[in-house]
Amino acid sequence: MVKEWCLRHQVELMENWEHAQRFEPLERIPGADQDD
Repeated sequence: MVKEWCLRHQVELMENWEHAQRFEPLERIPGADQDD
């Protein structure tokens, strides 16, 4: 379940990683329980 969620949100996760490296605020990513 977690692996599938990560694959579906890979772009958002990488964007948040880049934000974190620049000490910028992160974007909220819907949890697995909120995915369609």
